[in-house]
Amino acid sequence: MDKSNVVEVQDVTKTYGKKNEKQYQALKGVSFEVESGEFVGIMGASGSGKTTLLNILSTLDQPTSGSVLINGSDVT
Repeated sequence: MDKSNVVEVQDVTKTYGKKNEKQYQALKGVSFEVESGEFVGIMGASGSGKTTLLNILSTLDQPTSGSVLINGSDVT
């Protein structure tokens, strides 16, 4: 069976807040790949960016930088 990447997250960063105000970095340089047929769990402490990552993967939010490819198409 040919394994190909279904999801590719490349150096994704998400920062909340305006440039001249206090900023909060929810994600910093997140990168990973998910191959066809794989199951992936996302774990972390409260406030570690899990929901932010899932919102970016589902296109409910946009990353500050980096890219997300789903089946080879850039969804950012």
